[in-house]
Amino acid sequence: MDFQEIEPVVQFLRRYASYPSISSDPSCERGMRDTRDCISEFLRREHFEVQILATAKHPILLASRPISSSAPSLLLYGHYDVQPPEPLELWESPPFVPTLRHDVLYGRGIADNKGAHAILLHALVQVLRENPHFPWNIRLLLEGEEEIGSPHMEEFLKTHGDTLRSELFLLSDTGTCDEQHLSLTTGLRGLLSLEFEVTTASTDLHSGLGGPMPNAAQVLSEICARLHDADGRVTVEDFYREVQRPSAEELVSLENSPLSEETLRSEAGLSAFAPHEGSAAYAQKFLPTLEINGLSAGWQGPGVKTIIPSSARAKISCRLVPDQSPEKILQSLQERLRTLCPPWARLTILPEALGKPYRFPLESLSSQSPSPSLLAQAFRLLQEATQQVMSTPLRLSREGGSIPLMQTIQELTGMNPLMLGFFTSQNRLHAPNENLSLAMMTRVYHVFRHFFAGLAQIG
Repeated sequence: MDFQEIEPVVQFLRRYASYPSISSDPSCERGMRDTRDCISEFLRREHFEVQILATAKHPILLASRPISSSAPSLLLYGHYDVQPPEPLELWESPPFVPTLRHDVLYGRGIADNKGAHAILLHALVQVLRENPHFPWNIRLLLEGEEEIGSPHMEEFLKTHGDTLRSELFLLSDTGTCDEQHLSLTTGLRGLLSLEFEVTTASTDLHSGLGGPMPNAAQVLSEICARLHDADGRVTVEDFYREVQRPSAEELVSLENSPLSEETLRSEAGLSAFAPHEGSAAYAQKFLPTLEINGLSAGWQGPGVKTIIPSSARAKISCRLVPDQSPEKILQSLQERLRTLCPPWARLTILPEALGKPYRFPLESLSSQSPSPSLLAQAFRLLQEATQQVMSTPLRLSREGGSIPLMQTIQELTGMNPLMLGFFTSQNRLHAPNENLSLAMMTRVYHVFRHFFAGLAQIG
């Protein structure tokens, strides 16, 4: 495959992904700023008007190429913040030194999400050069807090939602089954995360006093173990009450998925799946989860320190599905933790992030009417571009991950995004050695080029 056409994307990414824009790390303020400067420079060079708008934490970048108040508008979304790279020792090359090995580009943010919106923007810029009278107003929204739950986006949208409202809303921050298929994401899980601490004494104790002295690490472990039953179901009251069943179209797409259970298991390096309902793919896309993300207690240094820990902490996240309420689940989860904690231990709960699940209104994509909407026409263009470039149909699929902003945008502006997913498990999102192959970058670039060229005709 000839990768010459995406050489500008690769060169841009090697610089763009070199800045540590970790939104959760206060020491990365310079990396956040350098990242904004890098993408701003690119956009201004391509004749976009760029604004950097402050929030209570990390600024939002808005860019635009307006042509007329009577023209339809296209809104593009991405996020310039990334996940922490730890554990660093598992990286084969430094996470913020993008490295090309065997036609695969490695580095934090190479896929999620710097690489994704870099491909999209380079394809759009090429079409704009070929079509100087492109008949759409173009807007770009890049936020710097997606990886920490977009805590300030709702306030921002309440102020700026009217100016952002567009006939077409496009992003790429979701996944697909393999490198031979692209997916239109029809739903996203919501997110709930919290940290809780168990305290049993005023200080760590000598282990020789063990027996009557409660051990905070043991108490924490027993609480965590009882959050699921033997079948893998979450034991929080009413956890599954409001779970929405998938549509017939989504079930058909799942049944036709080329990704087998065996492939899903082997790619994750598993000898077997944990207990779950339905197929593994069904559980990942259509059912909610509760995961223990981290545990800490007692002595963590080298060698032995014989103590009875006085405190222990755990981090928990839940991925929620339509129509679950993060607020209701949080309340029920907190009550379950209080019930499981013995009366002689003190429990402290620190909620961190809440994000609503999202479902795309599939009925809006119908092109059977004599005058289909611009959204329906754009969907058809995306189908045609995918078939032409990939030689496979565009799949409809819910995503196991979360983009909390999508439901907020739907509620405040009425917009529903076309989410083209192309990440696979091989891209190692949020893990060491995050990557994107030049072959996939090339295919996605051509899909977007065909798509934007089509938009030039229907605007």
